[in-house]
Amino acid sequence: MIELTGLTARQVEILDILWATDSIEEVLEFIDSLTEREQLECRSLATLIILEILDSSLNLMKSYREANIVINKAKDKLNDN
Repeated sequence: MIELTGLTARQVEILDILWATDSIEEVLEFIDSLTEREQLECRSLATLIILEILDSSLNLMKSYREANIVINKAKDKLNDN
């Protein structure tokens, strides 16, 4: 579940509109309809959503297989020297 706190009523409205879109084209059309300042705010809100999704996904992971492989390879190279 995504949870952002401390949003203004306008920010909540923007996010509601973004969630209601069905395609990236609709998102881009909506952003184009906004003032320059609102566009920046909308992009910032979208970035916050993306970061929250990533954070939630990482918290669900029990292990980081790919990261461990890279770390172990680096350790092996250091031990070989």
